[in-house]
Amino acid sequence: MLDRIEQLEYDLMMIRNMAPGAAVNYIRKAVDYDGYIREYAQDRRMKPEELMEALDQLQESASGFKTSEEWFAHMEAYKEQLLRRSRSRDETGTGVSLMTMHSAKGLEYQVVYILDANEGISPHHRAVLDPDVEEERRMFYVAMTRAKERLHLYYVKNVTTKSRKFHDS
Repeated sequence: MLDRIEQLEYDLMMIRNMAPGAAVNYIRKAVDYDGYIREYAQDRRMKPEELMEALDQLQESASGFKTSEEWFAHMEAYKEQLLRRSRSRDETGTGVSLMTMHSAKGLEYQVVYILDANEGISPHHRAVLDPDVEEERRMFYVAMTRAKERLHLYYVKNVTTKSRKFHDS
């Protein structure tokens, strides 16, 4: 345990004065965070490429800044910009909102469209354990109950053909 603590102190000392892009790279390569992510994905039957893509995007975002302070300030400003945009959209009450089933929780809309209501998509093919399947069902229920007036469920009738035709139910 002492060795791990000493290694952590060393790693923190190494990244302390690095540019954000270099610090993210150090964490990914020297600390082997990429290896941890691959293991994490394997344990949860996920595709590691999806998580690695998110890490690549994070590293790319960080590489444009000289200091962590600049990068954090940029992220904060970006967050505020998104919040302002969201508030102005909420004030007008018009438009289309694209969101995940999770983020729709607690909201209501006149009309709701649920796309890809096919097995393997909803519930997701990675949901193999009973608790995971139950969570997927709960999220689908949440999505359906967001509609105040109309609910449109779209599914692909024949998944095996190359030309997919969507059907409304």
